Formats: sequence, C-alpha cells, structure tokens
Amino acid sequence: MAANELHQATNSGPWRFSLRTLLLVVVIICIAIPMAIQTIKLYRAEAELRQMRNEVGYLSVDDRSKVHVIAVDMNEPDSWRWRIFLPQGVRYSLCLGYGDIPQKGVPEPKLKHTSNEPYSDEDVEVLVTAKLRPLDDGNWSLSVSSAIGDRPYQMGGGKVTIPGKQMRDIQKVSIYDAHTLGTRGAKTLDPRGPIVLLQQRTRERQPDGTYQSSVGPMPGYMIWLEKE
Repeated sequence: MAANELHQATNSGPWRFSLRTLLLVVVIICIAIPMAIQTIKLYRAEAELRQMRNEVGYLSVDDRSKVHVIAVDMNEPDSWRWRIFLPQGVRYSLCLGYGDIPQKGVPEPKLKHTSNEPYSDEDVEVLVTAKLRPLDDGNWSLSVSSAIGDRPYQMGGGKVTIPGKQMRDIQKVSIYDAHTLGTRGAKTLDPRGPIVLLQQRTRERQPDGTYQSSVGPMPGYMIWLEKE
C-alpha cells in the first residue's frame, strides 16, 4: 500500500520525478556548491593580489592591446613616477606644457620629445619620472625622463624652464585642480591618447572669495604622452 502511494505521489501533479532523477539532482548540488565556493575564493584571491600589486606600483596587464598606467610613490615633493605598459607598434612623444592649461584636452607643448629608436618593435614597460625643481636664477625646471629596463632602445626625455614670474602666478593660489594618473590603482587606456600623466592648474577666484574649478585655461603645468 505504501509503495503504491509513493508511486502515485511521484507520478501525479505537475512535479513528476523518479528516484534516479532526485539522486542526480542531489549529486549535482553537492558538486556545484564546493565549485561555487572555490570560484568565490579564487576571485577574492585575485582581487587581493591585484590590490597588493597596485599598492607597490606593479602592473597587471590584462589586455596587451591597451596602455596600462600606474603611479609609483616616490616620497619626494614635486616628484612623480609612473610605470607604463605600451603595446607593440605604438610610439609616443613625451610632452611638457606650462602656462595656460585647459581643463580638458592638452595645450600646445613647450617641449615635445620624440625618440627615433625602435622601442615599439615589441611590448615594453616604461618607467617615467618627472621632477619640478627651483633654479638658482629664480626660474624653475620641469623635467621628464624614461627608462625601459635594460633595453638598448629608449624613449628619452627632456626638460623645460618655467619663468619665475609664471611659476609665481601658479603658486600664488594654494588651491589646485590636480590630476596624477594612476594614483588610485592601474588605469587601462586607449592607445590613441593623448595620455595625460600629470595636470596641475590653479582654481579661479570667485566674487565671494572662494575658489572654483574653471572651464577656461588656468595657470599650471602638464605632462602627457602624445601618439606619433
């Protein structure tokens, strides 16, 4: 009697299943749950590893057709450093600008250094360093240099002299719009650029005495990569 009732229960109504099906479902669940837990653990481990690499300034390159940039802490005032992955076949000029710096886009460069060496024949990781330093004559030097490990081919660098008067115009306002690429972790960018590594410009004084970001150009300086 009991067997007949079980048979009727499993073969009546909208939910019809056999004991074999029930056993298969249980087996699938028992396999799926550990796999799901393992996947979650792996995802968390990868996220933690990426965060640790970001904190020490190392790049995790996921798409080798894109430019990857992360800032590296130098612990020096007015000094900046970036670790940059450049995909094969992409060449850039190192550009420096100062004076009227736009909110968006880039100004006409005061210096545009283009290397003739074939560093773009393969993927490269470049370490770019920039420094702003006062000179003995009252002017300032804004310099940028690069290093591609021990490769024989390099991107080079250069420097510009910012007149003391222009630097005073920049420094007389202590409130800036400052952008340093990659300070909050690695950034993945379109290689067509331009790739703005550093933008620092003063804010505009308002009639009420406060300072706000200006949509127009403001005194400052900028460092960027421009595709050749």
